Amino acid sequence: MLGNGFIEYSNLNPWCEHGGSNILYVPFYFNSSDERDEWPDSRFVESAIQGLRLIKPEFTEGWVEEATLSRDRYGQAICLPGFSEQVPALRAPVRGLYVLDSTQLYPADRNLSGMIGLARLVSQMLVSEQ
Repeated sequence: MLGNGFIEYSNLNPWCEHGGSNILYVPFYFNSSDERDEWPDSRFVESAIQGLRLIKPEFTEGWVEEATLSRDRYGQAICLPGFSEQVPALRAPVRGLYVLDSTQLYPADRNLSGMIGLARLVSQMLVSEQ
């Protein structure tokens, strides 16, 4: 069972100093009832390496300098019927107060580029109201 993808963060920010190493994010999104919820961290690393070998057959475990795992049971918003009516507006009812949350990306899936887009939109709103 492989991860949901490979995101090379070191390519996203060319100004970031990372000592010549590459920073790779391998997301594993699944329901807490999935058998992977019981996996030890080492099994996720092994699975990621298997996936990397599919892309680059010469990839070896020795290329991995460090692996850090983070688990969050509630990392993805669950949108029940009627959720669209509950998403808060960017502009709050209080003058000068704005709300920015990943659930506001609904119905699109939450992601970093979507949040950057929302942040830019709110920034433009702030500037235009000055």
